[in-house]
Amino acid sequence: MSNYNFEIIKNLINKKYGLFFPEEKNYLFISRFDKAFIDSGFDCIEDYINNIIINRSEHLIINEITTNYTLFYREEHHFSYLKDFMKRKKENKVRVWSAGCSTGEEVYSIAISINDLCVDKGIKYSILGSDINDKVIKKASKNKYSLEDIKYIKKIYKKFINIDGGNVSFNYEITKNITFKLLNLKNGWNFNFKIDVIFCRNVAIYFDCVSKDQLWERLSKTLIAGGELYIGHSERIHNPSQYGLKAFGINAYRKIS
Repeated sequence: MSNYNFEIIKNLINKKYGLFFPEEKNYLFISRFDKAFIDSGFDCIEDYINNIIINRSEHLIINEITTNYTLFYREEHHFSYLKDFMKRKKENKVRVWSAGCSTGEEVYSIAISINDLCVDKGIKYSILGSDINDKVIKKASKNKYSLEDIKYIKKIYKKFINIDGGNVSFNYEITKNITFKLLNLKNGWNFNFKIDVIFCRNVAIYFDCVSKDQLWERLSKTLIAGGELYIGHSERIHNPSQYGLKAFGINAYRKIS
């Protein structure tokens, strides 16, 4: 891959999705790009690159260059904050958004952790899981995991789990409240409603500084007053007050204005 074409591809992805690969991580980008080329059906890598450039079809490699590592109940403290939020909630409707939901483990973890509390309080809840990678959205929508995947939650939340051989799924009590959607965080979103709690964890680490600032601002504007935002363990929002947020707990922020 020529350096010229290589930079064009990186710039296209950065402009459309906000994903940023600094020079010291070129090796990572190239290795993932090579996999996308192998799966593309093109015989010549230059033809594949030119096809992306000419047609501005950088979405063709998004599925390969995005990192989709996730676990059930990853960073458990955030689910404790979520339960505390639900206990304080006085309205009878709650919306939660998992922005960058990957293969769905975070979304289902949210649902099983709050379901009983919402039922007891008469709260109707809905959860949106979104990602820019259509492959992981399809996998999340299938609601199919292995026994090994859920070993941490199997005993605690077994009433929500269906087991079929070595496969598990979540029952209708959980899935009826969940929607998955393909969504690009770089270019904003057009919700006609506010969100109570947003999980946006280990997403902004791949953004450039400008895209991060824009993301924090848009996420804050999407929250209700008193709503909460949870981000990844290696992420920080510097001077959160400029976005109307106040830090609390571990990598958690509350909307104050």
